[in-house]
Amino acid sequence: MKKNIYTQTVNKITVPDELLNSAIENIRNANNSADKVININKPKTKSKIFRLTGSVAAVLAVIIAFGAVFFPGTSGNSSFVLKANAAELSSETYIKVGNLEQTSNGANFSVNDGIIEINNMSGQFNLDFQCIGDNIETITYETCFDCGYFVVNTDDVGFIKYSAADKSYGYSGSSYSVLAKSCVFDYSNQPASRFDKPVPEDGVDASIPLNVLFHVKDTEHQYTANINDFGDYSDGYNMFGDYNEGQDAVDKYIESILADYLNTNAENFKINVTATFADGTTQTQTLQFRCEYDGEDTFLTAKIV
Repeated sequence: MKKNIYTQTVNKITVPDELLNSAIENIRNANNSADKVININKPKTKSKIFRLTGSVAAVLAVIIAFGAVFFPGTSGNSSFVLKANAAELSSETYIKVGNLEQTSNGANFSVNDGIIEINNMSGQFNLDFQCIGDNIETITYETCFDCGYFVVNTDDVGFIKYSAADKSYGYSGSSYSVLAKSCVFDYSNQPASRFDKPVPEDGVDASIPLNVLFHVKDTEHQYTANINDFGDYSDGYNMFGDYNEGQDAVDKYIESILADYLNTNAENFKINVTATFADGTTQTQTLQFRCEYDGEDTFLTAKIV
């Protein structure tokens, strides 16, 4: 038979003896039960037959007989998906993964000649999504941006360890909460709601032991507004006093511009989620965040990139 480009290419293929021996050894150790019978029949019609080198033919025979070969040291099921409220995260669309915790959002701003100028602003969101897979031991979360951190509850049953933040933005949470650039949780006890009662409609579940904190500066004062646009603001802004309508309106404004800032710079706001399997192998998926503001509430969404 005349050799064409295909046969010439195939004949040049070689397989290392170590790889071939590994494949054969795995076949010998496979379950040789009686129900695994392979019948090879002669072709009923004439067809072209390509001559292969001995080692390549042997490997192809292994693949045909068993469908796939798993070599030593390779995990047979090293994959996972991320789900939020039963919806699987993908690269196609953003899925809601958390809410802005009203008690921890805030901003530093000045009022000059009736104009609000934002100096910096921050928002803390709980992260409520789950990693789903087989043979997973731990989940590692790692920030990929410089202007924020995870807020981690180190007393949580699933917490294992964390990498401390290299600086603080003045976070004054509970004594068991820390700022971290990365943290590790047990797969069987991943960060999830520990609240055993329904969350009120106007409330936020703060029992989730993993939050993400964004802190951004607006040194160029790109966000400004007229103080008179927010109604009665005669008492000024007092975080620890009673809110009047004007103060509440300013809070909503700050939430909206925080969402706008994060969305405008969405490429910079990502985290890595890494699953470590029982055999020591790992797999990582990267999430990119966006904010949604519906005029009343601000929540965090994510997709895989």
